[in-house]
Amino acid sequence: MKAFVDGQLVQTDVAPFVKDGRALVPVRAISSALKADVKWDADTRTVIITRGEQSITLYLDKKEATVDGKTITLDIAPVLKNGRAFLPLRFISEQFKANVDWQEEGKIVIIDDLQVSDETNEEDQDSASTDDTDAETATDTN
Repeated sequence: MKAFVDGQLVQTDVAPFVKDGRALVPVRAISSALKADVKWDADTRTVIITRGEQSITLYLDKKEATVDGKTITLDIAPVLKNGRAFLPLRFISEQFKANVDWQEEGKIVIIDDLQVSDETNEEDQDSASTDDTDAETATDTN
């Protein structure tokens, strides 16, 4: 199985796999691809992923996650395999407002990170409004 985020292959040092019809990927690989931060708490066996103001807490071997303080039931629990935490790819991606598609031929997951597009559009709008302000200031001083 391969995963692509915004057209870029998600590089992993261990292979993602499918379990019970769900794609599970190494936490660091998908978090990095989605530009999110990861913290691992070995004592509680939890993974905390943050991106901007959003926070997702997942519990190994438990079909439950906490997203911004709200408890959500998962289709499949995150698992530990060969010393690595694997998380449900679709759940993580969709929580971060990304579109996820599955291509059976070649077993490919395609993720379009909509949040990155939104941020780019906001930056473009900010620079456009700054340009307008500069033009108004120049007009006011004449």
